[in-house]
Amino acid sequence: MSIYLINDYTSLSGIQDSGEFDIGLFPDGDGYPNVDASKFWMTQNTAPTVISGFSCSASYKMIIVMINDNNTSFAHGNILLEGGLTMAVQNDDTIQFAFDGTNWRQIGVAML
Repeated sequence: MSIYLINDYTSLSGIQDSGEFDIGLFPDGDGYPNVDASKFWMTQNTAPTVISGFSCSASYKMIIVMINDNNTSFAHGNILLEGGLTMAVQNDDTIQFAFDGTNWRQIGVAML
């Protein structure tokens, strides 16, 4: 899937291929997805799923995760979240992480 990045966060459900940026899809129910293939990711969980970290072969990386369901949350631990608590997110939220070689750090969030 590919999209143009725009500043209209009104809905992710209508995203279609545009040929500009590749967006990876996290496998349904994957709590530790691999993020090597892209910088941009989208969730598609059909049941409650806690993401506790990301698999990555790079020493440093930034990713943007677009939430496309109401079943995803992120656990504090290997992912260092603001406030040190598990974060529940909702459809159309966007969250950004940076990998420092040891931990993933939340560096931004847009919650609608």
